[in-house]
Amino acid sequence: MKTRISFLVIILIFITTYDVTEATCAGNEFTCDNGACIQSVYRCDDSFECDDRSDELNCPSEQPCVEGLQKCSSGECLADLNNCPSETSSIQTSTAASQKQPTDDLSPTLIAVIVVVIVGVLVIIAVLVLVLHKKCSRNSVVPDNKD
Repeated sequence: MKTRISFLVIILIFITTYDVTEATCAGNEFTCDNGACIQSVYRCDDSFECDDRSDELNCPSEQPCVEGLQKCSSGECLADLNNCPSETSSIQTSTAASQKQPTDDLSPTLIAVIVVVIVGVLVIIAVLVLVLHKKCSRNSVVPDNKD
């Protein structure tokens, strides 16, 4: 019985001291400076998704056009290069591979947090059950069958 409780206490200590930020982001994700993961398509999109705003740091000055649009020499993305504001246009058509669409995948960090919380709650419940079982065993009274 003591071995079980000791084992559960060790697991509980391990779970509560586990650093969730050690989890790595998936291949299609950007790792913020604070360790959080965001979809890579949100990097350098002129909108802050990372709490520490690191997703908008060190961005290239010129972003590619979304699929189906072409870049004018002015940097503007249009469907038809004939509509470009300047007379000289450089054709840079984007492909689907260079412009990923966001997905609804859960980040590994969020999954790790969920797993840690669930396992922690289960360990606490197991410890409480063992403690209550031990108390009940001590307090149980065996009736005398003297007739």
